[in-house]
Amino acid sequence: MKTTFLREVTLYRYRYTIGYIVFGILLFALLLLGVDQIPRGLTQAEMDSAVTSVNVNVFHPIATNVVDAPYHILQKASIHLLGLTPVAIKLPSIILGALTGVGIILMLQRWFRKNVALVTALIIVTSVGFLSLSRLGTPMIMTAFWTVLLLLGATRVLHSEKHRFAWKLFCFISIALLAYSPFGVYPLLVMVLAGIIHPHVRHRLKQGKWWQHLIAIILTLLTLSPLIVAIIHTPSIGLQLLGIEHIQEFKLQDILSNILSNANNLFNFVQPTVGPLVTPIFGIATTVLLLLGIMKLFTATYSARSYMLLIWTIALAVILTVRPDMLLLVIVPSALVLAIGIETLIRQWYDLFPRNPYARIAALIPLSILLVSIIGINMERYFYGLLYSPVTASFHEELPAVRKTISDEKLRDTKAVVVVLSEQVRFYDLLRREYPKLVIDTQARDANTPKIIFSDTGIVPGVQSPKRIVTSDLKQADQSVLLRVYR
Repeated sequence: MKTTFLREVTLYRYRYTIGYIVFGILLFALLLLGVDQIPRGLTQAEMDSAVTSVNVNVFHPIATNVVDAPYHILQKASIHLLGLTPVAIKLPSIILGALTGVGIILMLQRWFRKNVALVTALIIVTSVGFLSLSRLGTPMIMTAFWTVLLLLGATRVLHSEKHRFAWKLFCFISIALLAYSPFGVYPLLVMVLAGIIHPHVRHRLKQGKWWQHLIAIILTLLTLSPLIVAIIHTPSIGLQLLGIEHIQEFKLQDILSNILSNANNLFNFVQPTVGPLVTPIFGIATTVLLLLGIMKLFTATYSARSYMLLIWTIALAVILTVRPDMLLLVIVPSALVLAIGIETLIRQWYDLFPRNPYARIAALIPLSILLVSIIGINMERYFYGLLYSPVTASFHEELPAVRKTISDEKLRDTKAVVVVLSEQVRFYDLLRREYPKLVIDTQARDANTPKIIFSDTGIVPGVQSPKRIVTSDLKQADQSVLLRVYR
C-alpha cells in the first residue's frame, strides 16, 4: 500500500510520458532559441557552405560538388525560400539536428532499457557538441545524421521480424548517402567489420531472399552513381571524403601535438575555451559516465554492441590523431558509450537493494538531480559561452546589418555598391539574387553611387563623412564599427 502511494506521489507511472515530453521540448527549444543571435554572426565556414549550396547543380551530368550534396540541396532550397539570412543558412542543420536527436532516442531504445535511453538522449542533445553540430550552418551534421539512421535501421533488421525488407532498404539507402559525407566511410567500415566478426550478426544478415538483396544493391548503386561518376572524373573528391586530401602535409612530429590538442578539447575542465566550438565538448560529470562506459566495454566484449564500439573507439583515436579538427565525430559513439555508463550506474544501485522497492523509487531523486545538473551546465556552457566570449566577436555580423541598411536607406531598387573583403565577394554576391541592382566590389570606385563599406576593407573616402555608421556591441571599442554608409 505504501509502495503504491509512493509511486502515485512521484508520478512513477507517468515517468516515461513526462520524460518524452521534456525531451521534445528541450530538443526543439535549444535548437531554436536565439538561432539568429547565438552565436551572433556567421563563421567563414558557414559563408563558404552557402556559396557551395547556391551553386550546386544536381542535374549536371558530371557534378564536382557532390560532397555533402544532400545537405547543400537542402540549404539551397532554404536560401531560395527565405533569402540570404543567417536563419536560412542554419535552418537545414536545425532540421537535421532535430531528426538526429529523435533518431538517437529511437536508436537507444532498441539497444537499452527505456530509462537508460531517455536519460542518455537528454544528456546528448543538450551537450555543447550536439548543439554545435545542429546550430552551425555547415554540413558537419551529416555524418552524425546518416550514422544514427543507419544504426537505427540496423537494429530493426537484427532485432525485429516486422517489415525487415523495408528496414534493409532503409539501411542500404543510409549507407549510400553516408558515403557522400566526409569521414562517413569509417563508421560504415566499423559496422561492417563488427558484423563480420560477430556470429549472430552474420547469421541475421544472411537471411532474406536473393531478389531482396538484388533490389537493395541496385538501389544503392543508383544512389551512389553521381558520386562514383564524380570520383572517376575528379579523384581528389575521394580523398576529400576519406579526410586525407591534405595527408601530404601531415608530419610525424604532429602526432604528439594533435594528441595533446584532443586531450585538451576533451578533458581540460580547468580552462575551457569558446570559439566556433565550445570545449571540452562534454562536462566533467558526463565524461565520468563515459569513462565508466568505456571500462564496462572491456569487461563485456561478447556482444555485437561491444565489438562495434571497441573497433569504433580505436578508429576514432587514429582519425583524431591525424585530424583533431574533426572532434565532433565522437558524438554518436559517445551516445552509445554514455548509455552503457548510465546503465552500469543504475544496475549497481539496484544490485545494492535487490528486494527494496523504496530504494528503487528513491533512486529517481539523485538520478534526477544529476540529470538536471548536467543539462543545466550544458546549456549554460553553450549559450553563455557563445554570447559573452570575446572569441565569437570575430564572427561576421555584417550580413544582417547590410540587409537592414538596404531596407532603411531604401536601396532595394537603387544601384548601390557594397564594398567587402576579397574573400567575401562570392558570398555577398548571392545578395544580387534578391537585389539585382546591387554591386559587390572590393573598392569604392564611383563617388556618386550609394556605398555600404565594410570597416575591415580600410577604404574610407576622405571627401565626405559617412551618412551612417553601424556598430556592434560585441566587439572592442576600436573594432566596433561594422559598416560605413555613404550617399
